[in-house]
Amino acid sequence: MKRRKKTRSGMGFVFLAVAVMLVVFTAKKMDLDAKLGTLMKEKAKCEQEVKNLTDEENKIEDYRNYVNSDEYIEDIARKKLGLVYPDEYVFEAEE
Repeated sequence: MKRRKKTRSGMGFVFLAVAVMLVVFTAKKMDLDAKLGTLMKEKAKCEQEVKNLTDEENKIEDYRNYVNSDEYIEDIARKKLGLVYPDEYVFEAEE
């Protein structure tokens, strides 16, 4: 039996396949890194928006509590209706 010599063309094919795979993986990694950067910026923007909305929600809740208080009713009665307590005197400056 004769033995066959291994040809270098088989090794060249393997080297070429590995090189192509390396290029493809590197390009894909760069693409994914770019997407990751974009998504991280979007995440930070969304987190800031959530913080702003939470602050606004707290302000609205505080205002709602104030509107439902006796203090608010008294302020409206004094400012808009001109009402005063029976034992209270109001002094206004002459213009």
